[in-house]
Amino acid sequence: MCPVLYGPNPDAVNYGNAELAWDPTHNSSTAEPTEAIDWFALPPTPTLLGSGLGAAFLQDDISVQSPRQPNQLGPSCNTPASSPLEDARSGPDSQAPATASSTYLDLPCTSEDGTRHQNSTQSRYTTERKLAQNREAQRRFRQRHKARSHGVEAQLAATTAQLEELRSRQQQLEARNVLLEKISYLSRKTPPAGHAALDEGHPDHGAYSAAQPFVQHLPILTISLPGQQRTMSLQEASQLSLQQFSSLYTDYNCEIGACLLQLKERQDSAVQARMQVLTLEALSLSGRTMLNPANHRAIVNSRLDDATPVAQKPGKAFYQGLLMVLNLSQAQVQDLLFLRRLNLTRRCTLSTERKALLHQMAASEAEALDHRSDNLQAVSLMATQLQKNAAEDQQVYYKLARALYRGVLSSQQLSEAMVRAYPYVAVVETLLDTLADDMGAPSKDQIVAAAPMSPMTAEWEVFVQYVAKFDSGTWYEYVPVLRHQ
Repeated sequence: MCPVLYGPNPDAVNYGNAELAWDPTHNSSTAEPTEAIDWFALPPTPTLLGSGLGAAFLQDDISVQSPRQPNQLGPSCNTPASSPLEDARSGPDSQAPATASSTYLDLPCTSEDGTRHQNSTQSRYTTERKLAQNREAQRRFRQRHKARSHGVEAQLAATTAQLEELRSRQQQLEARNVLLEKISYLSRKTPPAGHAALDEGHPDHGAYSAAQPFVQHLPILTISLPGQQRTMSLQEASQLSLQQFSSLYTDYNCEIGACLLQLKERQDSAVQARMQVLTLEALSLSGRTMLNPANHRAIVNSRLDDATPVAQKPGKAFYQGLLMVLNLSQAQVQDLLFLRRLNLTRRCTLSTERKALLHQMAASEAEALDHRSDNLQAVSLMATQLQKNAAEDQQVYYKLARALYRGVLSSQQLSEAMVRAYPYVAVVETLLDTLADDMGAPSKDQIVAAAPMSPMTAEWEVFVQYVAKFDSGTWYEYVPVLRHQ
């Protein structure tokens, strides 16, 4: 079979002005080519440069196009918009040979190559889509994890708060049970017998005389206990012996406990008023004993149910139980902490003044050995100042207790705390120190160290006015010390 030349064929090989096409169905015995070809006159065989699909440059300015069968081969690879061969056919000089710069090989993409290209594009698209889906899934997972964490934290906080509330409620119920037991005990208690009061020859009578100018404006104490109605002067109250005070104080606690027991069962305004009066009288009686330091010291260091001294004072647990019974509000806690700081600062200032007076007295004693009269006068003056300083220091504690019992705490709180503390009498400074320790407030040493730089003089003047208003009136509810927002 020999190659034959037919009419124009776009899928033929151009050799000069002729097109050579291979007809596999041609039979040389029945048909002859329209033009014979001189194979020896043909140009050399074109050499294919490069490898692979797409356009490839050929030598001898010949471009080759492979035949295509419709619906069998895919689109050509890297086919330019207008090929040089098509331009040569359509132009007027279509018989002119193609230039070297426009010579290329346009090979078709096989179905396998097209499928590979399509699969590569689809695979890249699928990979990007999966990455986007993964990122979205991770984002949603982080959101769910964050929301779950916040939910668990909120639930933990709520459970913790509920647990603290239940624990506080349990402590309050335990304190109430102790209070009821104490009330039941007091209802069966027989007060101790009283003893004679102090006379002017008692060694503690001088202490009362020194403090009398500071308390002479206070009213006479009224005793309204059943079968014991009477009045008592300041001197009489300050000179009560331990047994006498224990008898009266036990009677007051029995009566107050009975009122509390009735109020637990039902509310009664008459019983409430009676309890308030008894509580105020008992506190006034206890306050009068502060005018006699020796008697007051014996009272706070003894059991009042049998009037016997104790070797060890009530500890921290005792005062924590009192604070639980008081159930202080936030404003009351702030007022009590302020009173504690003011009390310590004022006492530190007075202590500094006493040290200065003692140092001055020692210096005067060393310089005035030859002048006895002058030395006696200077020492007497400084002694008077020292005595006044000590009396004022005692009055600081008295004012502190008065502000606590008459202003900051309500009569209901005082009644329950007094019965709860029986047979002891709570010390105000120890109670405030326990509160400060529980609340994480500054320690006593820290306040004392800061006192010289901040003496709180203006605050003390305002506090004195606060205490003075209780001399002319009676308050049964909470009276704030500070101006709370």
